[in-house]
Amino acid sequence: MFRLFATVAATLIFLVMAEIVRAEPAKAGEPVKALFAAARMNKSAFRSLDKLAATGNATAELFMGDLYVPGLDKKVTTLKPDLAVAMSWYKKSAEQGNPRAENSVGWFYLKGLSTAADTTKAMHWFRLAAAGGDLRACNNMGLIYQYGLGVSQDYTKSLKWFKKAAGRGNPFGEVKVGWFYLKGMGTASDFRKAMHWLRLAAAKHDPWALLDVGLIYEDGYGVRANATKAAKWYRLAAHAGVPAAEYDLGRLYALGKGVSKDFPKAIKWLRMAAQRGYRKADGTLGNIYLGLDGFDPGYGFDPARALKWVRRGVALNDPTSEWQLGAMYLNGWGVKKNKYIYAKYERLAAHQGNCEAEYNLAILYYVGSIIHKNLPRAYYWYRQSARAGFSWAETGLAYCYDSGTGTKANPAKAFFWNRKAARQGDVDAEANLGLCYANADGTRTNYTKASYWWHRAAYGGSREGEFYCGVSDRNNHHYARAFTWFLLATTARGPDQQCKLRAEIALAKLYERGEGVAKSLEKADYWLTKAARAGSAKAKQDRRKLDMYGSF
Repeated sequence: MFRLFATVAATLIFLVMAEIVRAEPAKAGEPVKALFAAARMNKSAFRSLDKLAATGNATAELFMGDLYVPGLDKKVTTLKPDLAVAMSWYKKSAEQGNPRAENSVGWFYLKGLSTAADTTKAMHWFRLAAAGGDLRACNNMGLIYQYGLGVSQDYTKSLKWFKKAAGRGNPFGEVKVGWFYLKGMGTASDFRKAMHWLRLAAAKHDPWALLDVGLIYEDGYGVRANATKAAKWYRLAAHAGVPAAEYDLGRLYALGKGVSKDFPKAIKWLRMAAQRGYRKADGTLGNIYLGLDGFDPGYGFDPARALKWVRRGVALNDPTSEWQLGAMYLNGWGVKKNKYIYAKYERLAAHQGNCEAEYNLAILYYVGSIIHKNLPRAYYWYRQSARAGFSWAETGLAYCYDSGTGTKANPAKAFFWNRKAARQGDVDAEANLGLCYANADGTRTNYTKASYWWHRAAYGGSREGEFYCGVSDRNNHHYARAFTWFLLATTARGPDQQCKLRAEIALAKLYERGEGVAKSLEKADYWLTKAARAGSAKAKQDRRKLDMYGSF
């Protein structure tokens, strides 16, 4: 949902200007309309329009205002833009009750164009324009209440105004109403109604509606997720020139999601989006060339090309690109290794909300080898990343609550975050969740659930999960199965070293008792010796007992 929100928010400013201020003289008399069309490039026609406006013709006054707005009509060659002059003409037309001129005066007051910004006056003119049937004014009122522009934010009032525009077929209003139903803003969330309004706008070829319908199909909001349909709608929006749609279509081609994997097409669409300033595209191009974030390297591992796009993204303050540049400095991909520059870019990306960078920054504060160790800050960044749904951070945050690292110990919260991460398939969290159920940490004892989560972790490759599966089977007298699980757990490496030592001691115990295997004190001694040499104090103690008493 967050991705959908970010896309719509990023395109809002363009929509507002295009929908609210654009000259649409369809209601004007044809002679004045024709004169306006000629006045844009013909000085004689301009003088004629000026004379007509001077007689008090409201439509001519409106068009004179349009001619002086910079960028409103790129074909104007007869005069220099002047907002103050534009405002004076709009006011003259508005005072005669021209709805579109009233809307324009309201917009000038809202944005402080050639006059002091005044939301009260803006709303006065928007209401007059809306009463006269100007749908853009309805949308303006909706935007004021949606974003709290000079008034208290009120989604209910905002939706009411957008519905007025949407009810009369305005595509921008239809998109906004669909969005409000999708998000449950000012009304109960209703995916069916959201899709209804967005499809109405899409039927009018509104490019942003085309994009939103694609997002709904990809993420499965109120419909069955369908990447093929999502690609279809993205393609329509991309051909209409929507940078976000170009990005999403390129992303689907790179992933082979809903379309056949096609790296040339992926690069084509992502480059188009990047060249239009859609900064996420730069980061994704970097990912493709580095093979990060679920992307296979489209043209082989190519740090040089990745660096080009990542640096572009960094220049645009794209957090994904900052995170990537940090990874490149950490690993020496296309640049000289530098752990301090790595930490710098992780911090920049984390402060912009990149969840991977937030997690990495938490690790940096926890370990304290590159930046000063600070456990409360480690806890803070684990929490930030976990709240964004990053499963590794959820597991890290659970550890903080379990051990009291950087915060007060809280078994219930540890259980909560382990469960969230486990449901995303994090094998460490699955193993931890099994322990929570077995030891009644933050929840009630439930050995059946403990065994379930340990087996899920084990089948996902967790050595910790394998060890606890062995413990569970041993406690239930399934010694042969326990032996197999313990043996698997002894292959643990790196961070799982303690798990390996515990598994070796457990194997020694099975051999000492002859449970699941033929009794063999020699093999029991072998596994204890192995664990003791790896630094296990318990194994050393148990080995001495075995030597002295023949058991431990």
